[in-house]
Amino acid sequence: MKKYLFGFAAVFALGISACTDDEPTTDTPTVSPIVAIWEVTDITSRVQDSMTNGNLIDTTVSETYAANEMVIDLRANGDVITTFDEDGMIDSDTGYYTYNAPILKLYEDKTNMTDFEEYTVTLSGNNVALKGKPFYETMDFGGFPLSLKISVTLNAKKK
Repeated sequence: MKKYLFGFAAVFALGISACTDDEPTTDTPTVSPIVAIWEVTDITSRVQDSMTNGNLIDTTVSETYAANEMVIDLRANGDVITTFDEDGMIDSDTGYYTYNAPILKLYEDKTNMTDFEEYTVTLSGNNVALKGKPFYETMDFGGFPLSLKISVTLNAKKK
């Protein structure tokens, strides 16, 4: 009887030690697709006056950027670093962001999360389009205050 118990215990131990998971488990963190270094290719701005629904002022301006002229580094920790290279003079600006697809919010200050720029993000392969939520500015138009509606679209490619 001992012989059978010993044999059964040996087979049982061998069976347990030979068991492996069907699928290996890995704890690979999921990184948001917006996290990358983005090289700005162009920015289009549209300015309209709100008083006459664009009849007085309705201007679209497109600006093209050369390689490395404007780079946006969206990091996994929520930091964003924007670097400008203007005629060899490099300037950087650090801020913060949140991304809940498809909305990207850029903040200058973590202590003031009510002040932000909002963009709708469209990702397409290694390209991104950031369509800004329109904002309003008031200017003096010959002693008459004029409200301007400003819309911005930024296009960039992954660096």
